[in-house]
Amino acid sequence: MHPVLLVGAVLAVSPPAEWVAKEKTASLMYTMDTSFTSNWKALPTVGNGYVSTLVTNPAEYVAGVYNWEAKTQSSRATFPASTNIALEGASPAGYALDMQFGTAERIYSNGVLQRWYAHRVQKNLLVTEFIGGTGSDRYQDGAGRRPSVDCTHATDEDPGNCYMEYTKAGSSTSEMEVYTGTIDRREYPGSPLISFVVVRTAVDQPVELGGGVRRFLSVRVTSLDANSSTSNGMEEEAISMYKGAARDANLYATHTAEWTELTAAGMFVEGDHDLAQSINASFYGVLSALHKEVPWDTSPGGLSTNGYWGNVFWDSDTWIYPNALLFHHDLGRSQMQYRYNVREGARQNAEMQGWKGYQFPWQSGETGQEVCYNSIYEYQEIHISGDVAQAMWQMWRATHDKQLLADMVYPVLYNVSTFWASRVVQNRDGTYSINNVMCPDEDANGVNNSAYTNAVAKQTFVWTKLAAAILGKTTPAGWDEVEAKLVIPFDTTKQYHPEYEGYKEGMVKQADVVLMGYPLMFPMPHNVYFNDLNFYGNHTRNSVAMTWAIFTIGYRSIGYDDQAAKAFDATVRQNNPSGPFHTWGEYEENSGCPNFLTAAGGFLQSVWAGFGGVRLTDGALTITKPAPPSGGSDRLTLSKLYYLGCLLTVDIHPDTFSVVIDSCGAQAPSLYANQTALHVGTPVSYSTQQQISIGARQ
Repeated sequence: MHPVLLVGAVLAVSPPAEWVAKEKTASLMYTMDTSFTSNWKALPTVGNGYVSTLVTNPAEYVAGVYNWEAKTQSSRATFPASTNIALEGASPAGYALDMQFGTAERIYSNGVLQRWYAHRVQKNLLVTEFIGGTGSDRYQDGAGRRPSVDCTHATDEDPGNCYMEYTKAGSSTSEMEVYTGTIDRREYPGSPLISFVVVRTAVDQPVELGGGVRRFLSVRVTSLDANSSTSNGMEEEAISMYKGAARDANLYATHTAEWTELTAAGMFVEGDHDLAQSINASFYGVLSALHKEVPWDTSPGGLSTNGYWGNVFWDSDTWIYPNALLFHHDLGRSQMQYRYNVREGARQNAEMQGWKGYQFPWQSGETGQEVCYNSIYEYQEIHISGDVAQAMWQMWRATHDKQLLADMVYPVLYNVSTFWASRVVQNRDGTYSINNVMCPDEDANGVNNSAYTNAVAKQTFVWTKLAAAILGKTTPAGWDEVEAKLVIPFDTTKQYHPEYEGYKEGMVKQADVVLMGYPLMFPMPHNVYFNDLNFYGNHTRNSVAMTWAIFTIGYRSIGYDDQAAKAFDATVRQNNPSGPFHTWGEYEENSGCPNFLTAAGGFLQSVWAGFGGVRLTDGALTITKPAPPSGGSDRLTLSKLYYLGCLLTVDIHPDTFSVVIDSCGAQAPSLYANQTALHVGTPVSYSTQQQISIGARQ
């Protein structure tokens, strides 16, 4: 039990000492003001990349499980919450999010502590435990009703009726409830109907663990990931998981040990406590949405919400994935595995429109076929295919794994190049155009020769040819001509890239042309890059939260630190992220898509790519003039970056930085920094005015 003080006639609960201590390290955030719970978008996430929820929310989600027909709008299936359990007879007094241990906690007015976690090792488990209290305590769901399994309740995210059939199984007992069901809406005709089993603790029968600990848990098994192909086998598998975990005294310890190891990789800031918390919260959101054993990608709203219907957009490939690739390579690999697994859907998308190759959908769900309800995105916002190609090439840059290149990366690159080659039209002067597209700035649609779209198409041809050469293959001869003559709009007088052909210099919605400089790294002189940044910095609405991160990175890369600092301030100092747990919204004040991991991903990149100066190139990992982030921090540590099978730590101070190899796999090559050998455990120091290139000596 935790201390409860009598103040007048009111019981006042002190925050647990563990909360206070960990908050000082920025690895935990807490609040004793419970009023934030009235805004569901501020609720903390609990998730592991397979199953996830928002604490106290009546909805839970499972990766890859969708339940609406494509184009109606396809949506991730909403499961009734099984761990939305509250203690009767006591009021919530405070909440905490422990980002090191991957848990959320709530303390009650009587000192009882509750914690939630989605088990990181046993991914099918969602758990809530009560520490303290007595055996006579009673429990209810967080809305004051007994938990039920009907799917008719509505949430802020879902209008209700989650289109699934739930049946209580005969294997249920007084302590353990077993439900079987099937999603009854197919994404496309012929798509499988996903079946599932849910096993959960009965609300009046928590598992007694001794020492005042009582546990409720749920297990979900779906036909997407079950070892058995039969309904009876799935039920037996789920029950076995439940029984194995219910009284496991080490369940919490194995979860926190895995999360602690996971969060040892990331970024750590000293001198700016608020920024350190925002970094940790942003990484926590990304990690909660991905799992190395789950080859599904995340949506803009993560796995804990149905923001943007739970579908996969370019947000994942361009904004979220680069962080996973660099710091948690196995999670990034899972994201790309998803794109590869749904490649047949991408082929069908292209074929339906009369094109060839792979046209990845603007919104992707179960099959990789387009599920967006509005055809304008399907037909016009085609830069997504280039975004997937870029993400695949980045995986090659990070690994130099030839087998991976041959099996996954090259097939995607080749087929996306095939798509671009079929989509271009030749002009009378011999140049090539891509017409009738929507830019990343979605206010600009039905335009010709989007600068970014054409640039990423051009680079796809370049990457494909490089990959082919590595593998001893050749690409069609005509592709070289298309790549060389593809129109990239350019104003020779103002020395900048207009957004598209005929652009009238109006305001744009979000980062667009500036994406050519980063992450695309499209070749251009520094003065042109500066002009792009300067022009669009004055012609971009203060809207979508991830936008200014790209300006931070761009300005830092060409030496304009003051402008970079202003852009960084616009990203993180405008009440976004907000709330006690630094949750991101799509727009200011946590509006728009909830738990907006797109913004979290852009923000994280602004730190390691902007201030850290890190880039993955074809032949090296480069670090250019790194510095601690502006605004008061005096140290930035990039911990356990993955490169060519090794984990590296970069420790950055105002005047110097060091690089050390933490460990290397058995097949990793020897690494050199500017031709100086790097050794495990031996830091090498440099001036922050230097650029270094880390790679394997050829």
